[in-house]
Amino acid sequence: MKMSVLWNKRFKDFWTEVSPYLRFVFNGGLIAFIVISFSIGSIYYRRFIENPPVDFPIHLLSACVLFWFIAYNPVRTYLREADLIYLVPAEYKMKSYFNKAILVSFILQCLALIMIWVVLFPLYLVTSNTNGLMFFVFLIALFLIKWIFMIGSWQEIQFKAVSHRKVYSYFRWVISFILVYILFSYHLPKGMLFIALVLLTYIVSFRLIPKFHINWDRLIHVEKQHKARIYAFLSWFVDVPQLPKRVNNRKTLSKSAELFSIQKRNTFVFLYYLTWIRTDLFGIVVRMTLVGMILIFFLTNDWMKYLFYIIVIYLSGIQLSSLRQYHKNMFWLYIYPLKNELRVDGILKNSFRIHLVIIFMITIPLQLTISNLTYGFILLVVSILLSYMYHQSLSKKIFSKK
Repeated sequence: MKMSVLWNKRFKDFWTEVSPYLRFVFNGGLIAFIVISFSIGSIYYRRFIENPPVDFPIHLLSACVLFWFIAYNPVRTYLREADLIYLVPAEYKMKSYFNKAILVSFILQCLALIMIWVVLFPLYLVTSNTNGLMFFVFLIALFLIKWIFMIGSWQEIQFKAVSHRKVYSYFRWVISFILVYILFSYHLPKGMLFIALVLLTYIVSFRLIPKFHINWDRLIHVEKQHKARIYAFLSWFVDVPQLPKRVNNRKTLSKSAELFSIQKRNTFVFLYYLTWIRTDLFGIVVRMTLVGMILIFFLTNDWMKYLFYIIVIYLSGIQLSSLRQYHKNMFWLYIYPLKNELRVDGILKNSFRIHLVIIFMITIPLQLTISNLTYGFILLVVSILLSYMYHQSLSKKIFSKK
């Protein structure tokens, strides 16, 4: 079998495995919520474009938005642990396999980049006195920069030393922001010349770093992470038996669990609190909350603030509901003399308490910046009530599947 054909088969097998869960995503209300939010947001965005502020920092905004899509370059290889036995001997034939993985990943990520640029360009057009042709000029330049960083990201995986991977990864994120900002801020000939020199130096520097020909262990580890993120997302809507669990050692944060009293009724409260602290769910929730707080603080339109306030509360509630997927099939839960009601209580107490903290945190920038504090207080009260009702319905859902 040709290696490019093998990649196609792996690609098809993975999405065949995932596709049964996708209908729960479409039926779960998230898509409708996103469509409604996008529709409302587009109305206010259009009004903003018609009358943008004087000296609006469009170059800085463009760099802040686009550099994420330039620097983040995951490559889906669909490798498996068994490949260490069966494919390593054929490593010299794997070039077409990995080339296909890089190319398809690049194309799919470029589609996302195009969508973001389509949304951003109308604002750039009215604030920078440019013409429509620059849409394609900048887009091609962004594609070229992203391709270089895609190759660079692939080379980083092959590094033998972990320290080299970390340094180059940090450098890639920082230099991505700088280059995108230069692309939009300076005249194209001079700006592109500087960008080309930086990228050339970046590519040449890889020759100085010791690398594996193919770092199989690292590639399989990265693939597991990609797969885990997809299943973690699907677990918001449906039970996913294949959901991998990754544990992060957060010693300082884990000590906060000592605040719980050592009692039988707190067994699962303690367990699921530590589960939240030590899994990827913690990072997802914290990042979303911080981004929501920053957006609410800097947005100038009160109704846009209310919209993002609701979005953060809604999405964080869905994310926290995935806490129930952890430990569900753990053998020890059926050995200890603990009732299932205690497990459900531990899940819901943690989820509800964390959700309340999120609600209060994003209320702070809202109340500090809106013109009518009464609306903010009403939103706070309604959000708490809806969160309570949501967790009550979640309790019934868990017990119905007992």
